Amino acid sequence: MSSEVSEVDALTRLRVWVGLYRFEIGVALIAVLPIIVAMIRAVLSGYIPVNDDALVLLRSRDVLTVNHPFLGLPSSSSLSFGVTVSNPGPLLFDLMAGPVKLFGGGPGLALAVGALNIACVIGAACMSYRIRGRSAFLSFLVVASILAWGMGSELLFDVWQPHSLIFPFLSFLVLVWALACGRVLALPWAVGIGCYLLQTHLSYVYLVPALLGAGITIGLAARPRDRSVILRSIFWTGGVAALAWAQPLWEQFFGSGPGNLTRLFNAASGQYGSVSAYGSRLAVRVSAAVFAILPWRQRSGFAERLLIDPIPSFLTAALFLGALVVLLVLTLLRRKTLQCRPDRMATYLSLLLIAIALFSLKYQPVSTVGLLAPHQVRWLWPIASFILFTFLLRFSSGVENPQIVAGIFTSLIIVTAALNLPMWRSENLTPGVGESTPAAAMMINQVDNLRGRGTLHFVVNPVSFGEPFSSPLLAALAERGIPFLVADPILGGEVGERRRPAYCRPSCEQGASLSVANGYGAFEIPKGAERAIFVQGISTGELRTLKRIEKELLASGAKRDFQGMLIAKDSHDRAKATRYAELKRALVYGSVAVFLTPSP
Repeated sequence: MSSEVSEVDALTRLRVWVGLYRFEIGVALIAVLPIIVAMIRAVLSGYIPVNDDALVLLRSRDVLTVNHPFLGLPSSSSLSFGVTVSNPGPLLFDLMAGPVKLFGGGPGLALAVGALNIACVIGAACMSYRIRGRSAFLSFLVVASILAWGMGSELLFDVWQPHSLIFPFLSFLVLVWALACGRVLALPWAVGIGCYLLQTHLSYVYLVPALLGAGITIGLAARPRDRSVILRSIFWTGGVAALAWAQPLWEQFFGSGPGNLTRLFNAASGQYGSVSAYGSRLAVRVSAAVFAILPWRQRSGFAERLLIDPIPSFLTAALFLGALVVLLVLTLLRRKTLQCRPDRMATYLSLLLIAIALFSLKYQPVSTVGLLAPHQVRWLWPIASFILFTFLLRFSSGVENPQIVAGIFTSLIIVTAALNLPMWRSENLTPGVGESTPAAAMMINQVDNLRGRGTLHFVVNPVSFGEPFSSPLLAALAERGIPFLVADPILGGEVGERRRPAYCRPSCEQGASLSVANGYGAFEIPKGAERAIFVQGISTGELRTLKRIEKELLASGAKRDFQGMLIAKDSHDRAKATRYAELKRALVYGSVAVFLTPSP
């Protein structure tokens, strides 16, 4: 009888709670609707991870198996150091493992990343509400909706670290704000998300510790607190940190050779040589390009800034960044801001974020391909969003009628969410991902052709750098239990130490060599090799046409862009260049072959 009464009471409390917060619930659902729609669309369309996403899929399936990952994926900086250094921990794989094993590869990743983004948005919005009420709740959902729209629908479930960490970092900033406002119980959550960020991508190595330290220092110094609350928060924080770092520490002390943390320290201290960093002037230019100069929050700004568009000059960047700092200081000097601790702390944190961003960028290694690649500094966009959040807080406090603020912010959320419902993917962010998916699916359907060939030795094809098919092939091999080894120092670390030849038993060394080629290489069978898998994206006649047009365009002075596509020099060649691009993309992203070469 008592259990039935308690259930009735719980349902009554739930109905009361829903009735009390029905407006906030409705607006929050609208804000995350684009993520939900993108997840569903990915599952229904047969989303297949390619490129690095497929490597995340492979390692997520490895969780709690003989190939269990104790570290994250190797960092691209390994190419510069000549030594494989990995991202510190496997929390990304741990989070993805359950959904991947329950729902399958592509659907599992899409659902897991989408659910994580939704949890970060809703959680940070609720924390904002607890700190400063409805205006902060709506302000956060406005900036989250704008950020989601700038990313585009297809990145809302993308597991690649630079993209899948954007909303967790934004929620981390809100938790740091909560700490600065004296919300000590936010500490375990901040530490948990901070550990996830630190382990998953090395670009957060300065940001997370500095922000956590600042938030804790300001929060504890704010005013006396109930000691039991502080002790409870410290207890939970210690447990979260211990669990988060148990696996990297195990690898450090019980793994083979120098531990990854030792290698990271050696790399940071210059023992593996030095790499070019952004430096102070470039740090100012890059940060201003995202924080203060249009189109920093538009889709073109997210997709192209730092990569395609020329970044502003140092003088222009300094002027705009200085103007932003002045605006924040003026906001801080307003009497209402001084009287409201949350607004004041948000402004302080925004100023601190600009300073930490400049410091972090100053020591950010330049991309190994010589580009200011946006994926290296995606954390700039959540910082820019928090700065906007600070201004929205000031705006909301300056309007006397809160209903007007609620109406304006709700309208912005609805419009932005509606604009983000249709599918949109930037070619500059994910070149060829949509086009390569059908070919990847057909390739995976033929993977059983590789059974019974012994332990396959995968050989990286040097002329197919950046092709999207090797990683989904290896993920499919692992899923089907077909053994393979990878000797390449970088890719070998990405698929797991136990898949390196050095860790293989002598009995499994007898197997064919395996290689992948796309584009023109898919049609050319190497001497002595067998083409075990073949997906033909264009016909033989179209291939001849493509070669002829390519030769004609080169003869007329056409130049290649950063993706290797030809750009016509003269306007009269434009139609020819359009046909060339159509055929070339079908060739590169639709044609793939897997070759087997007998072991010597």
